[in-house]
Amino acid sequence: MAPACFGGRCLVACSAGREFLPVAEVEATASTLGRSDQGRSGPIGALDCSGTLPAVAGWILESSSDPSLRLRLPRGSVKTLGRTARADLIVDAALVSRLHCRLTANVSDQLVVEDLGSTNGILVNGARVDRGVLKSGDTLTVGRVEFRVRN
Repeated sequence: MAPACFGGRCLVACSAGREFLPVAEVEATASTLGRSDQGRSGPIGALDCSGTLPAVAGWILESSSDPSLRLRLPRGSVKTLGRTARADLIVDAALVSRLHCRLTANVSDQLVVEDLGSTNGILVNGARVDRGVLKSGDTLTVGRVEFRVRN
């Protein structure tokens, strides 16, 4: 099952329940999305169209905004987050810079966030940081989007 991408937005077709799901609900990592508009390729994981994600070792960042945004980072991945198509994880929201931050899910089971010189910075549990190690239960704020971190 391959995602359909249009202007940086990707959807995955599914046969039960809803006709299309935003890729962010399925797996928002460039290594598994196969975003052809980015010159990247790769397989996409199995999808339960009820919105249930397959179990994958790594980190999940889920926003409290409406609609909710769910980002996955498998162990060993390094992803950029921003509002431009150049970012691995696209978050088109107020106060998010084009390339806002880098998320590194290293193999020692740590999730490290680094600001990439964004205008508005990043907040970890409400405190502005240039670099921080995230733990399950922490909050990461990028622009006006607040993500709850879980492992």
